[in-house]
Amino acid sequence: DEATQKGSGSDVLDLGTPGDVINVINVIDPSYVIDPSNVSKSTRKRLAKAEQWQRVKALKKQRAKEQKAKAREERLAAIVAGQAGWTEEEKERDKAERIERARAYREKQAEAKHARHDRLAKAKEEDTWRVVIDYDFEEQMTPTEIKSIVQQTNFAFGANGRAETPVHLVLCSVKGGIREAFERQLQVYESWAGVTVTSESYVEFHKEKKDRLVYLTADSDVEIGRLCPEDIYVIGGIVDRNRHKGICHTRATEEGIRTARLPIAKHLLGTGRSMVMCTNHVVDMLLKFLETDDWETAVQRVLPERKRGDKE
Repeated sequence: DEATQKGSGSDVLDLGTPGDVINVINVIDPSYVIDPSNVSKSTRKRLAKAEQWQRVKALKKQRAKEQKAKAREERLAAIVAGQAGWTEEEKERDKAERIERARAYREKQAEAKHARHDRLAKAKEEDTWRVVIDYDFEEQMTPTEIKSIVQQTNFAFGANGRAETPVHLVLCSVKGGIREAFERQLQVYESWAGVTVTSESYVEFHKEKKDRLVYLTADSDVEIGRLCPEDIYVIGGIVDRNRHKGICHTRATEEGIRTARLPIAKHLLGTGRSMVMCTNHVVDMLLKFLETDDWETAVQRVLPERKRGDKE
């Protein structure tokens, strides 16, 4: 059955039967169990959209594969056309040169990968700068938001790998639905270089270093000037579309943890935008400050233009 059908000039979702919905759920998440008799119309509509997205994603993947094959054929055709009139010896020499260039490129990529791994491993071993992401917000997030925070973690890891001064990333409270999302989306996350993963809360994991913890939250009254290597910076791993305002600040205060906010307000003036940022943006902001020692530059390099108050 198609997820959409044409009717009256518009796309209408075919909600199907409760049994159809169960099949959709099993495709999206085989581990999920649901009672067919309790499937509401809104749930069926949402899952029909999810099934439609799965089809679109598969179609995009197939098209990308076809385009890649077409591009390869075009490159080969261009090579053949460019070799018109060449002797067999010249063709063989050109082929050998192309093979050598490809080999050199692969070696360069492998060297860069190994260098990145070594930098991250060194950052974890030396532990000069530590940044913690607190994921203990499963109950406050929808499945879509959990998926989003896992993706943001992937972006944060990538930014750390590219940084001139990488940090030791510690992922805390990775358990339950959060861990399941990590395992679905980022199967190799536990082997990431420069990263420590634990199911313990950020307070439990740092019980001997609790006085060094600083929870970064836009709701804090304390503004950071410079970063201090003696401090361990904690970031809330939550996507909630501002439904739970002040939740990170409240949690830190109740647990006796110091709080602070990044000094970026003056760089956002005039935008009418919130100072609340994505988790990966906060990580990247810290990394850019360690590189440039300037918050304004960090804002310009990290935040999208729509959130910046750029100077004229």
